[in-house]
Amino acid sequence: MKHVFSLAAALAFSVTPRAQTTGNITFYIDINETPPNPAGVFVAGTFQGWTAGATQLTDDDGDGIYSVTAAVEAGSFVQWKFMNGPTWGLEESVPPACGNVSDNNNRFIDAAPDVDTVLDPVCFGACVACGTVVATTPVTFEVDMSLQEVSADGVHVAGSFQGWDPS
Repeated sequence: MKHVFSLAAALAFSVTPRAQTTGNITFYIDINETPPNPAGVFVAGTFQGWTAGATQLTDDDGDGIYSVTAAVEAGSFVQWKFMNGPTWGLEESVPPACGNVSDNNNRFIDAAPDVDTVLDPVCFGACVACGTVVATTPVTFEVDMSLQEVSADGVHVAGSFQGWDPS
């Protein structure tokens, strides 16, 4: 009987819920190239249930860069979109180069365990800060179709450089 009690006590302690650890992420969005919505600038994401209008950013110094700090589960995969207004339909279109292409091009980060994270400001709907000039390199694609029957619609290429749209 003593062994049964010991086993039951060991099982009870092994299934005791552990507290979730949290960290903070500070989100920044530069809205200088887009007129801010009079209703406010917001962020919606996995950390708050994708609830539009629930997490408003503020611009305390009037420089056009809005911010908010939110608690997230440490070590979690966090996704979000900024919104120029409190409702869906006012969210940014995140370029594939900085979005999760397998999930609506949401912005994303792996939240570091037990560490607060401060993200760099990005321009609304862009991967970089407003005013940043992104270097580009011209690329020519060639494909040998001599052994293939070519569709009347032609030959197309798709990739992250143009949103994976082959048309």
